[in-house]
Amino acid sequence: MALTALLSIAIYVFIVRSQGGLPAWWLFTLMGATAVAAAVSALLNDRRRRRGLLLAATVVAAGLGLLTLTSIGLPLIVTAALGIAALANDSKQPQQ
Repeated sequence: MALTALLSIAIYVFIVRSQGGLPAWWLFTLMGATAVAAAVSALLNDRRRRRGLLLAATVVAAGLGLLTLTSIGLPLIVTAALGIAALANDSKQPQQ
């Protein structure tokens, strides 16, 4: 999920710069926070915190994906789908 979030940022910056614009700071910041939260959740051993970060990253990615569906929303929707898959996979794992 973290890699697709980073890919979404790269696509967003590329599209905006190719049109001669500057990326919106709030969108860039939220996308960056999503990537960081997804990366940190992959490193955590505490299941409760890991799932909380992963859920937050998934919700933000889905919200941004829906908000920007007509432009760069598809990579963000894919990121959110991967987050949902990661949450489902984490639910199947036995408690530590």
